[in-house]
Amino acid sequence: MSRLLLAFALVLAGSLGVRAQVRLGAANDSEADEIQRYIRENPDFGSAFTRECENVLARLETTREHSAFVSRRREVGLVITDTGHDIKARTAARYARGGILLNRTYLVSQAVELEQRGLDAARAAEFLAWKAAPIIAHEIRHGIVEEQMRRALGVQCGAGVLEDEILAFYDNARVAKEAVGLRPDLWEEGMLLDIDAQNGTILARWNEGPQALAELVRETYPTKISVREAGEKAFLRALKKDEGNLRDIFVQTARDEKILKTSTDPAERERAQAYLDSPPSAAEARVLLKNNLECAAAMRSAEGYEGLRAFYVERLAAARKGR
Repeated sequence: MSRLLLAFALVLAGSLGVRAQVRLGAANDSEADEIQRYIRENPDFGSAFTRECENVLARLETTREHSAFVSRRREVGLVITDTGHDIKARTAARYARGGILLNRTYLVSQAVELEQRGLDAARAAEFLAWKAAPIIAHEIRHGIVEEQMRRALGVQCGAGVLEDEILAFYDNARVAKEAVGLRPDLWEEGMLLDIDAQNGTILARWNEGPQALAELVRETYPTKISVREAGEKAFLRALKKDEGNLRDIFVQTARDEKILKTSTDPAERERAQAYLDSPPSAAEARVLLKNNLECAAAMRSAEGYEGLRAFYVERLAAARKGR
C-alpha cells in the first residue's frame, strides 16, 4: 500500500470512523427537510448516480466481474429505493431480490454535504459513485457468490455465513484501494464524508493482511457461523435458529398490521409502523425461508456440507491470492 493510501486509511479509521458512529442515527427534522428539498430540486439525482456507478464499475480493474454482474441483471442490477422495508435508514446499499438496492435518502444526505462544499448535483453524483464503489462492490459480491453457489451446489446457503461476508469485505478493500489510488482528490480531508468512514478501517486492516481483515469481519458479525470451522451439526443448528427467526417475522408482521388497523394508541402504532418499515419485509423473509429450508435439506449429508465448505475454501484462497 502506498504511503498516501496508508495515511488515508489510518486517518479515517482513527477519526472519521468515530465521528460517523455518532452521526449515523436517524435523520433529524432539519436534515430530513434538506434531503427532501434536494430531491425536489434534483429529481434526476438517483438515475444520474446509478449511471455514474455503472461508469465507475466499468472503469476499475477490480470491478470487472461486478460490472458484468450488473449488466447481466439490467432490470435489477442497481435500483434506487427509499428508506423503508427494503433498506435501513443509514445504509447506502444492500443486496436483495437479486440486485443492489441503493438508498436514495442516505445518498442524498451525502450529496447535501457536498452541496455545502460547492458541488452541484452532477458533480455530487460522480463523487459519490466513486466513494460508494467499495460498498456497492461488497454487495455485488454477495450476488456473485449466490450465482456461483447455485450453479455449483444447486442451493443458496450464504445467509448467515461468515465466509460469505469475508469475501465481500475483501472486495470492499481491493476496490477502495484502487479507487483512492486513481482519484485521491475525492478523499482529501475537505471531501471526507460519513460514507467514507468504514473504508478507512477496512483499508487499515487490509494493509495488515487478509487474515487481519477476516478477523475484523468476525468481530463485526459475531453471530455469523464459519462453515470452515463449525461442522455439519453446528451448521444445521444455526440454520434451524435462522428458520425460527424468519418465521417470527411473519408472526410479528401480522400482529403489527392488525395494530395499525385497530389501535388508536399513537405510541403503539408508531412502534408497529417502525417494525413494518424495517428490513426484511415479510415477502423477502419468505424467499429467505425457502432458501434456508432448501439449504438445510442439502446439508443433512456429510457430502453436502463438505461441498459447501470446499466452495468457500476455494474462493477464499483465490481472493487472498489475488490481493
